[in-house]
Amino acid sequence: MNKKMVIASFWVVLILVVFLDCKQKVQEVQNPQISEPIAKVQFIQGDVYLFRGEEKRKLQINEFLFMSDAIQTEKNSIVDIIFRNKGIVRLNQNTKIELQVLSEDKIQLRQDSGTVINHLKKLSDKESYTITTPTSIAAVRGTSFIVKVKDSRKTEFALIEGKIEIQNQKGQKVIIDKPGEITIEQDKELKEDLLKPLSKESIQILKEIAASDVGNVQEYASFIQEIKNSTALKEIAIDEDYEKKVSESVFKQNKKSVEKVQSAEKLVIKRNTQNDPLKIPVNEDYRKDN
Repeated sequence: MNKKMVIASFWVVLILVVFLDCKQKVQEVQNPQISEPIAKVQFIQGDVYLFRGEEKRKLQINEFLFMSDAIQTEKNSIVDIIFRNKGIVRLNQNTKIELQVLSEDKIQLRQDSGTVINHLKKLSDKESYTITTPTSIAAVRGTSFIVKVKDSRKTEFALIEGKIEIQNQKGQKVIIDKPGEITIEQDKELKEDLLKPLSKESIQILKEIAASDVGNVQEYASFIQEIKNSTALKEIAIDEDYEKKVSESVFKQNKKSVEKVQSAEKLVIKRNTQNDPLKIPVNEDYRKDN
């Protein structure tokens, strides 16, 4: 084999290697390998929808979620999503979020509407969790907080435990490190003195979470337990009027139930005595005689 043939053969082999390598990379792009999912649906109540590309369908319990998925809850509906080794979020009714970034070391959510309750473990320096709203961005390392998007111009953050850094559209930042609420409004200055005590709405959300059935999942149980143990709930004075209304409501329900039972018993006794050959008269106050 002469020198020219050797050179020609070399270039043919080189071209084939490059071609096959490029072909393999194209196939990898066209058929990407899905990494192990880190987001999973733990609980659903009511109607919750998943938006994935052009697809829209009802979300299912135990379903895995991936980057770019969007979730929307309808009226009287909620969904709990667990992030593996990170924590859990709950979407209340009429809420929509998108999983913009979803990886082992970075989670970024975009919340367009509604209420999201976030509960995260302490993250490492290499990990990050952010939630973006129409008016702000919140970044945390490990904390429990509620985000309420009221409309396109107003977002409320309610801190339960931990620390949260909030930045508005002007680039102004504030760090909240104690339980309370702050409202971020479009085109308004961001100041620490805007922090207020937790609202009745947030307190009610915490009570509802604390009463949840935790099941067997460690992240979920941790979520519920930390809410129960949070200083936010411990420092809240009991609303006597609220507790009184609840007690009265329960009493009324019990009273109605007793009245129904008494009425039914009386009807049975009357029917039996009318059919009894001895014709024993019905005692209207038979309970008083017992």
